[in-house]
Amino acid sequence: MTCYYDDEHFGRVMVTLRKGMTSFRAIWKQGVLHVSAPPFYNATILKEMLAAHRDQIDALKSKEKVVRYEVGQVIPGFHCTIKIGTQNKVRGKILYKTQCENGEHHMYINVFDNGQTPIVIHPTIVSKIISVLLHDAAPIVLIPFAQQVAKEVGVEPAEFEIGREMKKLGHCTRRGIVQLSHNLMLLPEHLVRYIILHEYAHLTHLDHSPAFHALVNQYTGGKEKELEKELKQFVWPIIK
Repeated sequence: MTCYYDDEHFGRVMVTLRKGMTSFRAIWKQGVLHVSAPPFYNATILKEMLAAHRDQIDALKSKEKVVRYEVGQVIPGFHCTIKIGTQNKVRGKILYKTQCENGEHHMYINVFDNGQTPIVIHPTIVSKIISVLLHDAAPIVLIPFAQQVAKEVGVEPAEFEIGREMKKLGHCTRRGIVQLSHNLMLLPEHLVRYIILHEYAHLTHLDHSPAFHALVNQYTGGKEKELEKELKQFVWPIIK
């Protein structure tokens, strides 16, 4: 069951009561505190728990990366650009399309603007639209690039697949199938290559053993740690 609780310090808190939970868990999503708690929690218990853990929850908020979009924003990607614009043809709707030119995919997301009221951009909706556009373009962009990289390092994956994963950017199965998330298209080319090379190393070593990391380091010209650090610091322009 999901409900909400208005807290003096945190504002509106979205609460989900789950069977089997023995304590509560808090996470910030786009500036809103979401709490999962045992089914026996009531407003009094929740208020006490939030007060007891106020400092830790505030610390979590300070680390949260809130995604926002604005008109005129251009998001660069791997062989693609995403531009946020406006339209006044269809009231209350977000129109989107992709135009391809010389191997580059230009994606347009246009929110409604009647020229009178303030423009409202819902980050969750726009983020989902970006995901749809990327998934359509990814087979055309990522698979040929992955095939090219495979030839460069001398590996032969059994097959390529494009996934919708938000957390996992790549995966290699025991059958040698390399799965790539369409979200790779939001990364610069050298990080796309790094993820692909990481999965190619799994064709030889399915674990993350020292031998595996040695192979990744070989594939990346001795830059595995540097690239992994850069990937962890990358600021994603979508809600993950």
